[in-house]
Amino acid sequence: MVGAVAHAGCGKAVGEGAPGADAAVDGAPDNTPPPDSAVATAPRCDPSKPFGAPIQVANVNSTARDQGAILIDELTMLFGSDRNTMTNIYSSTRASLTSPFTTPVALDGLDGADVESSPSVTDDGLTLYYAHAVTGSVNAGDLYVTQRTSKTAQFPVGTPVGVVNSTSDEEDPYITPDGSALYFDSARTGTQLHLYSAVRQADGSFAPPQEMSLNTNGVVDSHPHLSHDGLTIYWSSTRTDGGAQPGTDIWMATRSSTAGEFGTATRVPELSSSSNESLSWISADGCEALLQSDRAPTLGAQDIFIALRPM
Repeated sequence: MVGAVAHAGCGKAVGEGAPGADAAVDGAPDNTPPPDSAVATAPRCDPSKPFGAPIQVANVNSTARDQGAILIDELTMLFGSDRNTMTNIYSSTRASLTSPFTTPVALDGLDGADVESSPSVTDDGLTLYYAHAVTGSVNAGDLYVTQRTSKTAQFPVGTPVGVVNSTSDEEDPYITPDGSALYFDSARTGTQLHLYSAVRQADGSFAPPQEMSLNTNGVVDSHPHLSHDGLTIYWSSTRTDGGAQPGTDIWMATRSSTAGEFGTATRVPELSSSSNESLSWISADGCEALLQSDRAPTLGAQDIFIALRPM
C-alpha cells in the first residue's frame, strides 16, 4: 500500500544586493528596515507541547450535529451541520483571533437540496473540496470541488472530482495547501472506511487514489488532515492503544520528508476521550486545532471544539 504523497511547498527567494544591504555611509547607522522575510514573528505557542483541553466553540454549535470545521485565514469558519434537517455547509466569521464567531449561515451558492459536508480549502481560499451525497441516492457520498474568483465571492455549485470517486462511499476530503494532493476516506475495499491519497498530475487531474499504509484491517480509519508542512498527519480511528476504547480517537503519524512514508501511529491523548473525536483542521503554526466530538456536555449529537497549545 502506498502512503507517501509529495506535498510541494512554496516560498520566495530574497535577492542579493537589495537597498540597505551595503555598509553604512560615513559611519552612520544603517536604519533601512530589513526585508519582510527577515522580520521575526513571535510564536504564539510551543508546537512541541501537547494541546490544552478542547472546549466548545461559542456561537457555532446547535442542538443538531455540527462537524468538519475548518478556518480560512483563521477568521472564517466553514463546517457541516444538519441543524435544518438537511446536512449543509455553514459559514461563521470572527473579526480577530480573540473575537467571538458570528451566528452561522448556510453557504450560499452550493446546492442545498443535497447533503454537503466536510469542507477543505486550498491556502488561497479559492478552491473548495467537500463531501456530497444526492438525496435518495444509493451512493452514500462522493467528493466534489468548486472554485470562486475571490475570497469575497460565493462558491458556485460544485462538480464531482475526477478519478477519485467510486461506487462506494467517499468522505472527508483534505486538500493540501497548494492543491497538489488530495487525502480522503473511502469504503471502496469493504465496509470499513480507510485512508486514501491521490497526487495531482501535470495535466491538472488526480492520479488514481492509493490506499495508505496507515490503515488497519478491521477498524475505521477516516478524517485525514495534514499539518501545513505535510510532515504530520492526523486522523480518527477505532483502533485501540491497549485499553478499552468504544469509539474513534485522534491519532497521528509523522514523516521526515513529504516524499516518504508516514511512521508509527500514535494516539493523541489530550484530544481524545472515551467518546468519539475527529480532528478537522490545524493552523499553519500548529498552535490551534478544531475537532468534532460527542463528549459531554454537547449541545447536540456532535459539537465543534477548539484546542490550543500553550507557550
